[in-house]
Amino acid sequence: MANQIEGPAVRLDLAVTTSQRELSNEGLLMLSFRLYLTDIDTSCWSWTTDRWVCGRSWIKPLANPTLVSQLACDQSGRASLFVRECNDGIQRPRVEPATQTLSNAGSLISGMSGWQVDFVTVELQPGAIRIAVGEHGTAPLYLATGRGMLAGSWNLPELREFFDPSDLLERAVVRALTRQPRYTSDTLFRGVKQLTERAMATFTRHGLEIAYPEPAHHVLAARQPRAGVDLVAAFHELLTVVTTAVAAGPGDVGVELSGGADSANVALAVSTVRDDAVRSYGLVVDGKVGMQQRIRRDVLVRRLGFTDVAISAGVHPPFAPDGVRALGLPHDPCSAYYREAFDRMRDVVAEHETRVIFTGLGGDELNALHPHERPGDSTPAEYHSIPWLGSRVHAAMADVDTNLAPVSAVPLPTLMAFRLHHPAYLAAGIWPKAPLAHPMIGRFAEQLPLELRKGKSLFRERLRRAGFANEIADPRRPENFRALMQHGLRRYGMPMLERMLEESTLTDAGYLDRRALHAAWQAAKTAEPIPSILCDAIAVERGVQTLRNAAHPAAATID
Repeated sequence: MANQIEGPAVRLDLAVTTSQRELSNEGLLMLSFRLYLTDIDTSCWSWTTDRWVCGRSWIKPLANPTLVSQLACDQSGRASLFVRECNDGIQRPRVEPATQTLSNAGSLISGMSGWQVDFVTVELQPGAIRIAVGEHGTAPLYLATGRGMLAGSWNLPELREFFDPSDLLERAVVRALTRQPRYTSDTLFRGVKQLTERAMATFTRHGLEIAYPEPAHHVLAARQPRAGVDLVAAFHELLTVVTTAVAAGPGDVGVELSGGADSANVALAVSTVRDDAVRSYGLVVDGKVGMQQRIRRDVLVRRLGFTDVAISAGVHPPFAPDGVRALGLPHDPCSAYYREAFDRMRDVVAEHETRVIFTGLGGDELNALHPHERPGDSTPAEYHSIPWLGSRVHAAMADVDTNLAPVSAVPLPTLMAFRLHHPAYLAAGIWPKAPLAHPMIGRFAEQLPLELRKGKSLFRERLRRAGFANEIADPRRPENFRALMQHGLRRYGMPMLERMLEESTLTDAGYLDRRALHAAWQAAKTAEPIPSILCDAIAVERGVQTLRNAAHPAAATID
């Protein structure tokens, strides 16, 4: 059964309601906290309604059946806490509200790093707070400090009272304006840090320090399988095992289903694990490409027995008037390009009370070529040629690769995609899961022969063996969002750009050149296509403005 959802009037109400919920309710995140050094000396933690409390300090875990959390104290004044995924499919209380008393509180989390699940640990001892995360990187953990206080959240705007939105980090701005993303503890703001995968944050009276881990180990070359080994069958079994760890657990399960090979393989794995109803959700583009996408999705939905909800992406283009950017609601300036459309899908997922959403993120990286397998004639993009970049960007261009995190267990592009895509789900109490990004599957894929990775041949063959025709397994015209970007830029982005010519934080700070930006705006009015990289300047500017206005409510306006 398929439902088609369209119409901006409904979206306006949902955008305001959901975004306001993101800002006002810290408990809708996997883990958020405020920890004061003066409180942790006492170790008097107790459970109150929805969080652990000790003096002014509190720790609040996500209310999701996929996660479990626990806190323990000992007689020395130490306390330890974890929030982790369940990986056994057993129904259990999501929170153990009773604070355990152990001879050594650290034993509660001592073996966590060896678990094949995502987790966050908090270790408290007199004078020091330590936060650690696992290798899966489901969503970022942002950290900010106050006077003797450490604040943390997956949702950057939630920390806005603890940093100055005008105090931008030069190298981070360069990355954002020139499409040179990097995985790092840096954020756009000097006052906020990101705790990257496997990293450790330590907060004392001397301040906050983040220690990167050693680089993760990877297979650097393909291997030839032993005679008789069926690699497609092995991949099917491995993906099923990884998916079962979460899909077999309690709570309603959904799948992002675009109609491409990545999400189709994940959907096939989920259908193998779940006997009960599974909902599929997808953003469907307009035009002939969208028609073919609808056909592929319909075939997949019928074959897998899903209940489907299709959302028209064209109704929710970038900078649409009912989205967080146009409404001026505080948000991360480095959000996804198509945030408005994905926010709408997130709202629909939440309306259907889906608690776990499976995605196809990580599929591209899983099939990536090793460095020595890539063509040698590819030329890097020349970011210096973007004409509207200001003098401050050019001065900081050489620092783009400063303070980078080491090689991660999950591919770096996948982790950065999680950073863009997952926080919106977490803010609605939904746990996102990307089986193709599991480190165990990554290690398997790194060893595959080139012919199985190239063109996603492994993925496509698995779909064929499942009975899908080649039009489903290897479509000629896969979906893309280029037309949606052009529509959003032309109809809604250009007026925002025009307003930036009069008032712009990035221009005033020297990151954008006002005269060159004016020339770009004039040229873009008749250009076919509009340079899509203008989206980056508009989005970063808009996000910074919303955070500045939130810090100074009297100055806030909705354009």
